[in-house]
Amino acid sequence: MSGARSGDLWTFSLRVYGRAEVEAACLGLQDGRGLDVNQILLACWLGRRGVLLDTARLADLERAVAPWRDEVIRPLRGVRRALKTVVQAPLPGDPATSEDAGAIRAEVKVIELAAERVEQRILEAVSAAWPPAAEPGASTIGANLALLHDFSGQDRPALETLLAAATEPGRP
Repeated sequence: MSGARSGDLWTFSLRVYGRAEVEAACLGLQDGRGLDVNQILLACWLGRRGVLLDTARLADLERAVAPWRDEVIRPLRGVRRALKTVVQAPLPGDPATSEDAGAIRAEVKVIELAAERVEQRILEAVSAAWPPAAEPGASTIGANLALLHDFSGQDRPALETLLAAATEPGRP
């Protein structure tokens, strides 16, 4: 997708989320805890820049992105997941029907990813004017993530995975 700027949220997210352990951690938090993967990645990206989230900022983000996430991204995700089930179970009729469903699923996945990028642009636009107010790095990332979710107990490994990936040298 064109238009990515070095250091923007999307570029950061692609690099961090591209690690298998980060993807697994994020999807576990999304599916198991109802968290928004894009907000998780934003919390990391902001913390890496020294920007602290607070409840008012989190509410601003939620107001801005909830309609897009709820009306576009979640339905697309539901369709993609339903198609995965269809692809795994043979459909009646022509054997190519399951192949067609797989091709449709692949196209929906591309569209879903484009919709995720729109969500990230919304999040980035809302947070663009927030100045750094803390030391960039793990403690600020951790504080931002703690505002999203209590990472104690069984979710602690997900937090550690996110912190390690988001603070890795060379990441924007």
